[in-house]
Amino acid sequence: MRSATTPTDAAVNPDRLLGTFIDLLRLDSPSGQEGPVREYLLDWFARHQITAQADAHGNVIATLPARHSTAPPVVVTGHMDVVPPCSGVEPMVTGQNGDRVIRSNGQTVLGADDKSALAGLLEAIRVSDEQQTARPEVKLLITVGEEVGLQGAYAMDPSHYADCVFGVAFDHTGEQGLIVHEAPTLVEFALTVTGKSVHAGICPEHGVNAITHLLAVVNDVPTGRVDLDGMSGTFNWGWVEGGKGTNVVPDQAVARGEFRSLHPQMIDRFKARLEAAMARHVVAPASAALTFDTQFEHYRTDPDHPYVQAVADTFLALGCTPNIRASHGGSDLNVFANRGLPGVVLSAGYHDPHALSEHVYLKDMVTMVAVLLGFWQAWAGLTELTGLAGASR
Repeated sequence: MRSATTPTDAAVNPDRLLGTFIDLLRLDSPSGQEGPVREYLLDWFARHQITAQADAHGNVIATLPARHSTAPPVVVTGHMDVVPPCSGVEPMVTGQNGDRVIRSNGQTVLGADDKSALAGLLEAIRVSDEQQTARPEVKLLITVGEEVGLQGAYAMDPSHYADCVFGVAFDHTGEQGLIVHEAPTLVEFALTVTGKSVHAGICPEHGVNAITHLLAVVNDVPTGRVDLDGMSGTFNWGWVEGGKGTNVVPDQAVARGEFRSLHPQMIDRFKARLEAAMARHVVAPASAALTFDTQFEHYRTDPDHPYVQAVADTFLALGCTPNIRASHGGSDLNVFANRGLPGVVLSAGYHDPHALSEHVYLKDMVTMVAVLLGFWQAWAGLTELTGLAGASR
């Protein structure tokens, strides 16, 4: 049963929410070209008398003043960029009333990752102001370059959220009720094998085939989920390139991939496994170089943290089953949490992200707005947690 102070989805204006969402979807914003969405947001905040700015990297930082609350500030974050193909999105709405579904025309992704979150956030602000609901001070951190290594979050000055005690990122697929309290470390790698090129028909015995050596390494380090000693992780060979022509023994081949895990020891094992396979299969006169690039680091927020429990209670009040769990996906929260801001990632209501079949049910977006309003009200009363930023990582 809902409490008397918990907003219901009836407080949300579905048509207004849908209109904002479609406006955002029609703005092209591939990573590195988020300008149209940034200008939309800055204009929207200005019209609603909300203090906002763009930093030197293109992130938008806005502040919602507290109302009926002396609780410490909190963060809500989402991102502006969209994966390709995302130019000229044509939103298609089918169904009626609460059963409406939004898709692209099948030629692009929809871009609901993460524009459904942005539309929901703007609608929540409207409802909060209309109904004068309680909330703590809310810092809105809306980033660029999330889809290409969390670039905007890494570039953002931490002083923008240094006084905040908790954060929520709406940036996950799944049913409403999902609460991601833990996410992995992700490491990308590049393996370059160098051999010797010669004519493949006249004197192949004088060459050193880089592709052959590379494939030996690839076949020695399988992809997929790996479980060792109670730890798990995933490993993926994602991209291979090499050679100059069918009549040339290739003198260079490159493979790129990634591995990720919630366990730091598993990350070390993946690195060691790659290095050992390279040593076994790339021998003189061939040579190899292996580089690693950590895209983001593991974080964990205690599921018993009072702010997490307030989110779970809000889901229950709205008829959703809380599902507090770890995820193998990453988000800007990986950056913020590792800089001292505990938090969780919630569903933004989208399905099939990064695919041409990406879609959103309007009723899930409505629920997302009601959830946001609900835990703002719950957090408004959590005044005893001042100074706990970072305590639950």
